[in-house]
Amino acid sequence: MDDRLQDRALGAYWGLALGDALGATVEFMTAEEIRDTHGRHRHLCGGGWLHLAPGQVTDDTEMSLVLGQALLMDDVWSVRRFAEGMAAWLRAGPVDVGNTCRRGIRRFIVDGSLSAPPGTWDAGNGACVRMLPVVLATLEHPGLGCTMGLEQAHFTHNHPMSDLGILCLGEMLRSALRGESLASIRTQAERLQTACPEFDCTVLPVSPTPYIVDTVRTVLHAVLNTGNFYDCLLLVVNQGGDADSTGALAGMLAGAIYGREGLPEQWLRRLVPGVKERIREQTGALLRWGERQRGLAAPGDSSAPGLLFYEKPGCRTNAGQRARLHAAGFGLDVQNLLQTPWTVETLRPFFGKRPVPEWFNPNSPRIKSREVDPAVLDEKMAISAMLEDPLLIRRPLISLGALKTSGFTPDVVAFWTLVQPKRYGRSLGAVSDTCQQLPLQSTGLPGAGLGFTAADAASPAGPNCP
Repeated sequence: MDDRLQDRALGAYWGLALGDALGATVEFMTAEEIRDTHGRHRHLCGGGWLHLAPGQVTDDTEMSLVLGQALLMDDVWSVRRFAEGMAAWLRAGPVDVGNTCRRGIRRFIVDGSLSAPPGTWDAGNGACVRMLPVVLATLEHPGLGCTMGLEQAHFTHNHPMSDLGILCLGEMLRSALRGESLASIRTQAERLQTACPEFDCTVLPVSPTPYIVDTVRTVLHAVLNTGNFYDCLLLVVNQGGDADSTGALAGMLAGAIYGREGLPEQWLRRLVPGVKERIREQTGALLRWGERQRGLAAPGDSSAPGLLFYEKPGCRTNAGQRARLHAAGFGLDVQNLLQTPWTVETLRPFFGKRPVPEWFNPNSPRIKSREVDPAVLDEKMAISAMLEDPLLIRRPLISLGALKTSGFTPDVVAFWTLVQPKRYGRSLGAVSDTCQQLPLQSTGLPGAGLGFTAADAASPAGPNCP
């Protein structure tokens, strides 16, 4: 195993714990309160609202260790093992647990379900903070990591913005662990900001909340505007707010960039020894887990994200679109759009906040004959017409977990490129670098409001068909 990879991996995992322990002291404080109490907070001194011992970590590190242990119990990933581990952890009385995580764990204890239903207020950072073990175990299998990452996330958090934060930060973390430069991380951050302006990280949020957008913006601003681990962590935690989680995420990404040697020794000495040793053991074991997966996955199987692709069978346009996604490394679960038993609840999320006319296939016979005029329909009327005649639906419909899009426009292609920008950005052909539409969220969800108005472009895959 490459010694440099081990150094970066340990830097990321210990960095997570250091950021967690450092930030926990000032969690829920404002920047002004931190200055009044600590000056510039820079010591693993414990305390805070949880009354922690010096160097003690919170649920952010503990959940990561639970996920890592569940992974290492078998060479085949099982979200059920992770759920059982989380249930045991909750029963043991952790020092802290977020409300969304607690609700998901209790749901599993009561009814055994492994996935939370989509939740309007589930766009927190709890699932993102614990994703490091999955990335370490799937460095050479990003598609498998994508699938595993979303499955562990949906155990507690099922929301498109949570998914997007996990996938994009996971890809940045993967790049850093492979030894790519900070410039590569910056490029990926700019791509995220272009496709989804809510993630603009040019300004550092004040007292960032647990909302995933606040968290990602805080972490990326600190990582991209400092040159070492120490300064990065101090910049993040001294903003206060959800400081243990922003500190943990900044710590794992900065730790992957600067490696174990970049971590301050005075902080490492204060980290609780038991946690420190568990992390050391898990880090090596997770990298070896990933090595054992080599040769077990080929393009198109479980190593590639399993996109659900709803098409009209025989449509040449859809066939060309499928070919482009396959060439880019995506695995597809192809479904017959016309025979799928759609409901209002299952169909509506694919259109996000796009204008109603953009929901429709302009080449549908009933559209061409002007029997149906999308311009005069409201949302309820539009969905009702589509349920009656699925040929009216702009296709393909594509989904990965809670992420959903319709059509195959440049903005949609750019979005799926963004989900895995390093590996899957190749072979997709020309895509607008300034796409202005990201129809990934169902109406009414916080963080939706991405309903930009970029017009669809004709698909280059071939002539349109109804």
